[in-house]
Amino acid sequence: GTYQILSLLGEGGFGIVYHAEQTEPVRREVALKVLKPGMDSVRILQRFHRERQTLAMMEHPSISAVIDAGTTTSGCSFFVIIFALGAALQNARCIFAAYCLFM
Repeated sequence: GTYQILSLLGEGGFGIVYHAEQTEPVRREVALKVLKPGMDSVRILQRFHRERQTLAMMEHPSISAVIDAGTTTSGCSFFVIIFALGAALQNARCIFAAYCLFM
């Protein structure tokens, strides 16, 4: 898909999450997580891909599905989920954290 970044949602140790709009093939709001430039060690890439795969396998009404993934033109890995706000997002974080504890 094609994405237009709208705003910064957050930044962690190795990734940046943006509120974005997918413009092709459909128009919708998304959250786009991108590895920071230079964070391309094997360990970091494995962790990022594991996070992406974990989210892709989860099925819960409060967790947005992974809808796209790949590499930017500058070589940074990314994945995309449907954008969610407020209580639903907080609930999703709690569910994801609990899931990761038992992996």
